[in-house]
Amino acid sequence: MIDHSNLFRKKGLHALPILIVALMSCVCCCSTATAQYSTWMNVPALESANKAYFGNLFLQAHTSTVRMAMFGDSQETVPGAGGTVYIPSLNLEFNRIYGNTPESSVAFARSYSNEWLLAGSNAGASLVFTSGSDLLPSQWVGRFSSSAGELGLLAQLNTTAENTPFANRPGFREFAGNNVTVQIIGRNWIGSSEIAWRVNLQPGDSLNYYGGTNIGSGVTSMGLGNSASGYSSQTVGTFSLGATNDSMQVIARGSGITGADVAGVRFINADNPAGLAIQSFSAGGYTVSQFLNQHADAGDAFRAFGDYDAVMVHFGVNDTAAITALQFASDLQNLIDRMRTWASNPDLAIILMSDPDREGLTASQRTQFDMFPGAAAAVALANSNVLAVNSRRLADGIGWTAGGPLFTNYVSDGVHYTTLGGQSLAELEVTAMYSLTSIPEAGCGLVLLMAGTAVALSRRRRIV
Repeated sequence: MIDHSNLFRKKGLHALPILIVALMSCVCCCSTATAQYSTWMNVPALESANKAYFGNLFLQAHTSTVRMAMFGDSQETVPGAGGTVYIPSLNLEFNRIYGNTPESSVAFARSYSNEWLLAGSNAGASLVFTSGSDLLPSQWVGRFSSSAGELGLLAQLNTTAENTPFANRPGFREFAGNNVTVQIIGRNWIGSSEIAWRVNLQPGDSLNYYGGTNIGSGVTSMGLGNSASGYSSQTVGTFSLGATNDSMQVIARGSGITGADVAGVRFINADNPAGLAIQSFSAGGYTVSQFLNQHADAGDAFRAFGDYDAVMVHFGVNDTAAITALQFASDLQNLIDRMRTWASNPDLAIILMSDPDREGLTASQRTQFDMFPGAAAAVALANSNVLAVNSRRLADGIGWTAGGPLFTNYVSDGVHYTTLGGQSLAELEVTAMYSLTSIPEAGCGLVLLMAGTAVALSRRRRIV
């Protein structure tokens, strides 16, 4: 378990709730016209023109699904990259709050075994599309035909989370005993066949195209071959997971010899929609401008995997090597505009999350990096339904400070998170954001936390 209580006592703080209260004191940012922003230590942990909106959004997840997309760099990339700990940990923290995960992430056409509740394979693909301005970061699309036999995109729902051992909990069995619906997403092209699918149950969590008990099969009717572009999706079946099965598998491929582009599979809890689920679309080394420039035509993909209730943005650690805080603010604004255009929703909720401290910066780069949280806060105040989370300040409260004695506990190479770092950051951010459910709108001055929030903030139940 992570226990930061000794650190808090050394800092004169007796509990994490007190730390968050102090961090949420309002400190106004400098005018954007001066090209300067407040440095991270003078920016509130949470800043928004309408905090109550986000409080209501997090409350909504107690009764219905809140679906969020995450865009960032290697720290948020899953599977198989720097987000392998952090992104599942975010989902786990929200699972602890709501007692449920309403759906999996979309399983793409690739092989992996370390995603939150998911594993996958893409055996039998004749083509795999991984780049292009019409694809989102880390999105894979596989073309599979009937000639692949029993092979195809294999998406596996792992109910025990054993494929992410750091997140496993004794007795944890998500979706257990519940009915599950399956969303199949395909990419359109003229001449495409439909997608043939089958659903298997397995007592274990090994990836196996030929094992398990078949409980359903069919062919979609999406009209994938009738359009030259875009995506289509269809929800198929209602399948009982049972109380003892560890995994449910969906194998999807083209129903004909021409093949079909399988963009992904999502498992949805048909019996319990409560909770919050995060899907990451991130890529190593990315900056905000790289995302904007290299994925300009990915709106169809974004809508295909939505509808999203909010978008999380977690850039900055790479941006600081090349741009000023003023440019960072401009890039963030362009990203907000892009997301809202893609969603056809000018009020789409956006959460801007700053990066914790890092090493390897020149003095001038650090000067700009120190103002990135202030830039994000200024953007949040200038827009409706935008929340800025000063993760830099939250992380500093547990000793995540470059050059400090605890820095290497959280960072492995000066930039990327350790397992403890990914877990800790997720807990700090989720705790801070959820505190908005019990905080009324406030101006400058100390924000008071209600008792219920204090309970949420004081959780220390992580298994490592």
